[in-house]
Parts: sequence; C-alpha cells; structure tokens
Amino acid sequence: MSKRSRGSRPATSKASPKARSDQGKRSSSAGARPGRSRTWIIGGVVVMAIIVVAALVLTQTDLLNPNGGGGSVIGGTQDCAGNSDFVQAIGFGQRSALDTRAKYVDGVALREIDENGNIARTYQHPSWTSAGTMSAFQRDEFGNIFIIPTPFINILDNPPEKANIIYRIDGETGEMTPFIDLPALAPVSQSNPFGLLDITYDCDTHTLYASSVFGSTYEDVAGAIYQVDPRSAEVKSTFEHVDAFGIGVFNGSQGKRLYYGLARSPEIYSVALDASGAFTDDVQLEFSLDDLGTSPDLHAQAITFQGASQLVITMAQFDYNLVSPTESQQTLLSYLYHPEDDTWELIASQNVSEA
Repeated sequence: MSKRSRGSRPATSKASPKARSDQGKRSSSAGARPGRSRTWIIGGVVVMAIIVVAALVLTQTDLLNPNGGGGSVIGGTQDCAGNSDFVQAIGFGQRSALDTRAKYVDGVALREIDENGNIARTYQHPSWTSAGTMSAFQRDEFGNIFIIPTPFINILDNPPEKANIIYRIDGETGEMTPFIDLPALAPVSQSNPFGLLDITYDCDTHTLYASSVFGSTYEDVAGAIYQVDPRSAEVKSTFEHVDAFGIGVFNGSQGKRLYYGLARSPEIYSVALDASGAFTDDVQLEFSLDDLGTSPDLHAQAITFQGASQLVITMAQFDYNLVSPTESQQTLLSYLYHPEDDTWELIASQNVSEA
C-alpha cells in the first residue's frame, strides 16, 4: 500500500520561483522493490520525421549493461529498451514504429517505414483500439510497452473516469490490457476531461513514472506524479497536488532528479529522487519559460534528455479543455547542461507545426 504524506516541503530554487499553490506533496511506500525494466522515451503525439527516427528505436537491442550506471553517470536514463518480439512475429522489420497521432489513427498502430520515410505497411492488434485515443508511451527492457490514453476532440471513446489507467502492450503477444488504474486525489471534474498526460522511465531504478491532472479544476490542483513498479503494478510513491505535463528523469552532477513542466504555467521544476526512485522533499525551480516570447498558452508537453548534456522541451498548447486550433503549433527548446554548476543553458529554439 502506498502511504500519503500531507506535510508541506521546503522548496529551493536556482532562480526566484513564484509562490505557487500547485507544488507537490510527497507520499511513499516502504520497501520499494526493484525490477529489471528499462525503456526508451518516444513521444506519443509526433511528427512523421520523429516517427522515422523512432523506427530505429522500437526494435533496438539494449547494448548497455542492464545492471550498470546506478545513477552515477550524468545523463538521461531511458537507454535500455528491449525488443518487442511481436514486431518480428508479424513480419515487420527494424524500421517500425508505434503511431499514436490521434488525427491519423484510432488508438495505436504499428507502422513499417520504407527507405524513403513513407509508411509502407500498418498493423493494429484488435486490442489497440479498446481504450480510445492514446498518446505517450514507454518500453521496458523486455519489450513491453506502457501507454496512456488522452482524449482528442471529444470524450466519446475516452471517458474521463478511465483517464488514469496506464495500459500495457505485451512485448511477446502484442495484446494491450489495462495495467493499473492510478488512485486519484479528487473525483472526476466536469470541467477537465484529462487524466494522464505523460509517462517516463528510469533505467537505473527500473521505475515507471506517470503525470496526471485527474480531478483538477481551474481553481484547484488535484494532480500527481506517480512512481509505479512495472512488474507488480504497485504505486511505490506519489508526488501529490501538482499538475505536471511533460516529465523526464536525469542524472545530474548533484544526483538524480525528475523534471516536470507545469500544466498551468510555463515553468520547469524538478524533484530529487532517492536511491529507490521515490520522491523526496527536495524541490526546485529549474527555469521559467516566461521570457522566451512564446505564447502563454504553451506548456512543456514533453521533456526529453539526449545523451549526457542535452535537454529538448516540446512546448504545446494546454488549457484543460478539448478546444484546439485547426493547426497545432509547437515550440522546441534545446538546452545544454553544465555539470560544474548543475545548470542549463538555452541554445536553440524552433517553432514547428504538428503533423
């Protein structure tokens, strides 16, 4: 059973954070049990160019020592995805990728990409349309895929009461089934159809993390970030009362931290993780995106760490409703890590249209 703590925590920052009501409260369960699962992070809503790159990842074999690292190596922690055997079983090759773009697929589809970057073949297991439209996903070292539902346009196929369910696609059979219905901090909100917004993985502690705004309203923050054991489907700790959008884990010079973008403002925070991957009381503001000239409606949809020193933040519109512009605009921000003082430097910014 996961214990919940209602105590507030001291917050430190590298900048001068605003006083906020949506910073989390930690809860944890004793005796976190490590598994043997690792995964690559691949964005759920992606442009086709990213799908082509992901094709090289979906069936990639882990070349790293699955017991190595231990959080001591600076860099991202999603470098251990295993092969999904069902991909080879249906006759698809190395250039294969999952597609969850709601404008083009109902649920999730497997695309085989030809040498020119075009879709050559598409496969859908019958179970892949059972949970409505889907978005972000992660893969463990056994090739199992953990994926979250996200409504698009309407909630006919994505009822809000099911918005906190993580689904699992079996790496051997390809069948998708509910994995865990995460415990919400508040009832379903009539003004907010969303629940889970992102999912990530830490290869060092073999831990799955998911961010949710389930039950939040315009006035009240009821979201949380969950630490989940990918083997037992047990919630190991909970970072409560924070509405987080994109999330990602990074091993910095000062230790392991989970980074998260707020769903209510363009700010990036981080929370320190202990040796088992559980949340601690050490929370800090990493940087604000207010001064970059982006739209105030853009928030950090995806946080992706590349190698030992690069962070890419995908900014997208989010305001707790399903009304969206005809052409969705995104902003990609690239940062360089400086381990000597544990800081990030903005090095590039690019506006793109979502495919």
